[in-house]
Amino acid sequence: AYDLMVGSWDYRPDPSVLIVAIDEGSLQRLGQWPWPRSVHARLLDRLTDAGAERVALDLMLSEPDRRDARQDAELAAAIRRNGRVVLPVLAAPAAGDRMAEEMLPIPLIAASAAAMGHSDVEVDGDGVARGVYLHAGIGQAHWPALGLALTDLPRQRAHGLPDPDPALDSPYQWRRNDYVRVRYAGPPERLPQVSYADVLEGRVDASMLRGRRIVVGMTASGIALRLLTPTTREYWMSGSEYQANIASMLLQDKQIDVLPRAWQDALTGLLVAMCVLLLGLRLPWVVALCSLPAAPLLSWLLLRTSSLWWAPASALLGVVLVLTAWATWRIASWHRQANRDALTGLGNR
Repeated sequence: AYDLMVGSWDYRPDPSVLIVAIDEGSLQRLGQWPWPRSVHARLLDRLTDAGAERVALDLMLSEPDRRDARQDAELAAAIRRNGRVVLPVLAAPAAGDRMAEEMLPIPLIAASAAAMGHSDVEVDGDGVARGVYLHAGIGQAHWPALGLALTDLPRQRAHGLPDPDPALDSPYQWRRNDYVRVRYAGPPERLPQVSYADVLEGRVDASMLRGRRIVVGMTASGIALRLLTPTTREYWMSGSEYQANIASMLLQDKQIDVLPRAWQDALTGLLVAMCVLLLGLRLPWVVALCSLPAAPLLSWLLLRTSSLWWAPASALLGVVLVLTAWATWRIASWHRQANRDALTGLGNR
């Protein structure tokens, strides 16, 4: 139901968000991945000279360059020169005897960043990325999502539901908070993109980069994180475009808030109770026809008018069960009337 209601509910993306994509063309022109970190330093200097507003460098930088330590120093210097670079914090899940941990950039590079944000992606059981926890971290949710860190919005502007089922209250557990559903600007590749190699070689006009919030990340198939979204099941979205969608959504206040469980249950109970009461009227079949589409219609209205998500399946199931019970009772009543005398109560011969 959710995918049907939001799959084609796109909007014009925020004009300040741009993706600098490490695509197949960049790999062909710049060589096999990974590239030396001095290459990323040169790209950052290009963005700094062009006047980019903020840059999220969505790359794994948790280990030093073991072949040439100068590469790390060059990248750290470029990050300091820019002064507005956001770096990712990776979540390493618990496995065996190893506890969950945060994988931060190496200290030399991390110390130069303006902010850091977690790149944890929330994927539902069917493999579709519908939401995001705006804050997460080990022990407590202290890191903003990478897309949120790119926007530089105050914390009070970004809030949602707490983690509904924390497994353990442990300082070594990955904790999450402020869950919202992501309203995507459209299917994959809807957000504007430019090639990494084109920016590096100066083929992109500086005016296109000035004042932009830029996500630098992988989009090439084979090395980029691939996600399914409600917008389409035919094309994959990269992890960097997912973070860019989060930034665009938050900048335009387009996030979809999920109603708390108590409110969801209250609305479900109200619709089912109304169905029970209305069945006492003289036109029960009209009630039945009106009750069935009531839950999906209410869910759609809340979504489109208030950007609130209320799952209609429980209410729809409750209404169906009430109507089934009522129909069963009526059929039994008709059966008794057909086989017993109304005055004496004796069985008809």
